[in-house]
Amino acid sequence: MVLMTYTEEDIKRGDLIEPGWYLLEISRVNDKPAKDGKSMNTWVHFTILQREDGDKKFEKTPLSLCVSEKAVTMHKAFLASVGIILTEKGGGFDLTTMNLPGKKTRGMIVNSPFEGRMTNKLEDFQPLV
Repeated sequence: MVLMTYTEEDIKRGDLIEPGWYLLEISRVNDKPAKDGKSMNTWVHFTILQREDGDKKFEKTPLSLCVSEKAVTMHKAFLASVGIILTEKGGGFDLTTMNLPGKKTRGMIVNSPFEGRMTNKLEDFQPLV
């Protein structure tokens, strides 16, 4: 017999979120090899604090963003929202060592089809002012 367990986070992860701007908090950051094993991805995990208008209907709902080492520039908006500015000269950084958990940012959530079902996607970011 297997006891199936789940958490509040597990339940909320399956909820389809109303599109819009949300206040997000970074909960954790971890590296994981890409599926092809030829590169690394950094996963940034967020928790919704509230919608931009103050609505807390989706509070504590988890979301994740995958930042591939092969496509860093695709995430310029996210990086800028947490204070990392990419320069034309190039450079490097390690998101897992930057004390990102606890930082807050604004994220645009949209609904997007993935493998035959609608999912939540973080499409854009803005720094908090």
